[in-house]
Amino acid sequence: SVSALAVFCPAPPVMRFSLALLVGATGHGHTEGGWTKPPVPTGVTVKDHNLTVGEETFISYVAMPGDGTAEGTKGALVFPQWQGLTHYEKWRAEELAAMGYHAIAVDLYGNGMVCDGDFTCASTNAGKVRTDQTRTNGIVNEALKALAGMAPKEKLVAMGYCLGGTVALELARHPNKGASAGYTVAAVSSFHGGLAPMDQPAAEASLATDVQVHHAELERTDADGNDAHAILRIWEDEFIKAANTTTKKWQSFKYSHCEHGWTEPGTDIYRPRESVRAHTATYQFFEHSLGSDAHVAPVCET
Repeated sequence: SVSALAVFCPAPPVMRFSLALLVGATGHGHTEGGWTKPPVPTGVTVKDHNLTVGEETFISYVAMPGDGTAEGTKGALVFPQWQGLTHYEKWRAEELAAMGYHAIAVDLYGNGMVCDGDFTCASTNAGKVRTDQTRTNGIVNEALKALAGMAPKEKLVAMGYCLGGTVALELARHPNKGASAGYTVAAVSSFHGGLAPMDQPAAEASLATDVQVHHAELERTDADGNDAHAILRIWEDEFIKAANTTTKKWQSFKYSHCEHGWTEPGTDIYRPRESVRAHTATYQFFEHSLGSDAHVAPVCET
């Protein structure tokens, strides 16, 4: 069985978020079957939100502060790992909403498809996201349009896991182009995401977005079988050049004794304390990138 304890830590009046410490034993991408999502936080409103690209519908998930009627002050996109949009990414959107964000957890596969441990389903659909750039750009751009209708377009951030981390990084690589057409997000964060570009690397001196990546020590290869640590060094070189002469920041973190997917509760590779540290760093990074001096509350690690 799986048990969950939602822990709310002391926080300044407008800055608080929750951590679930869980017990489970399944592999990366099995979150849907190995974990029970905590209840929607008090003061957060949620609903499904359909994104339409061509003739396809992508059933995404919106979490909003309060009753959802007030104009937002900041917005966040959450991109899922390769099994599709699960309860985990929806929970992260709720967590962001509890911190004052209008958040959209984005369906990248269509019709809310969740592969739930089916390797063939996941690899086929993830491959489509990676290779059909026109379709992927359309999905992400529609999500940005929806989010910009809820919060100021200059106050948007994005984060993602695994495949979703790769997608988030593309927003930083190509501001106001492709998936980002019409938008330049303030910051992105990638959790155990593939770091190689889906299309072209960032151009030198082009960085207009603050960028953060969280990488596992035991991450041996990327989605294409390349050495993951060599790719991390290549990524750092890419963003050193992209940040040259700009005021934007990039950061990379590596977590010892962690495997790919280590932020996913309900799996045997979940590392709660490292996950807490990574998310705390991300949320603080977002606040600073949005021009706020507010501090994210410390997270209980019981």
